[in-house]
Amino acid sequence: MVYADWDLQRPPIPSRSRLYCLEPIGIGTPWTESLTSYVSRLAEVHSVRVRELMMHELLPFLGRSHLANTRNANLLTAFWRNETRALNGTRTLARNLVQALETLTGRRDLRFLTLVSWTEVLPIQQLQKHTRAWCPTCFEEWRQSGRLAYDPLVWTLAPVTFCPQHRQRLLVVCPFPDCQRSSPWLSSRSRPGCCARCGRWLGNSGTHGPSDGETLTQNERVQAHVWTFHALGELIASAPSLPEPPHREHLVRGMQRSLRNVAGSRRSWAHQLRLAEGTVLEWRKGLTIPSLWCLLLVSSRLGISPLQLVCVQVGDVGRSAE
Repeated sequence: MVYADWDLQRPPIPSRSRLYCLEPIGIGTPWTESLTSYVSRLAEVHSVRVRELMMHELLPFLGRSHLANTRNANLLTAFWRNETRALNGTRTLARNLVQALETLTGRRDLRFLTLVSWTEVLPIQQLQKHTRAWCPTCFEEWRQSGRLAYDPLVWTLAPVTFCPQHRQRLLVVCPFPDCQRSSPWLSSRSRPGCCARCGRWLGNSGTHGPSDGETLTQNERVQAHVWTFHALGELIASAPSLPEPPHREHLVRGMQRSLRNVAGSRRSWAHQLRLAEGTVLEWRKGLTIPSLWCLLLVSSRLGISPLQLVCVQVGDVGRSAE
């Protein structure tokens, strides 16, 4: 009997990651997961608290190794309270955590769980909420349908105070009467969908009083809230498909081109926006960039999305300056 030759060469073994290569939720959609939420879920799949994951794996990458020293408990507490919102933002802390998690998990897409793609066109001031916000009905629906609970990146943005799906305000304090405290975006005891203070489930489960998750009516400018949510969701969703992160010059040229199409003088346009004429002039010259709130205001008055305003294509920059 003749046997086929056996290939005895050892097959290549893929590199192993130190931490589980957990897949983020919703990348490329308006409901993209936030990086702090990802850290919370990563700790859960490893059956450890966020505190242990941060102290033993992540703090050295953030340049905060000293916080792992038990004698620095107050400094670590201050880190949870004051700095964790920046982990979802545009600056160094977010970039360092992305690098740490991508190194440890082997993933290459975690920057999209932050706002780092928009570093040059979004100022840090008034960008993100200081404390966690959530829609309890979203949490409950996800649990009932067998989906994972998580904190979308769009919920971290300061102008987003409303859930368009359930026509209600986002909650910012735990609804349980014996807790009623706010939470940082990441803490030592964070768990997906649960209060970081008391540990209880934050979805609708009969614990919410009549004033919690207040439902908005049309008279309370629901459409404006819906537009804000979807406009910022579009920014988040588009990040993976951008050929390159937008630069400040793209925003400046987009602002110049858009305002040039507005009837009236610069003074009348500034008056319509209820802004100082000098502020609008500084934007057009690129000396300053609008806050996220102002970016939304300008976009809505121009009838375009913030994405259209900040993402003038590189090839369009020269033409828009003509």
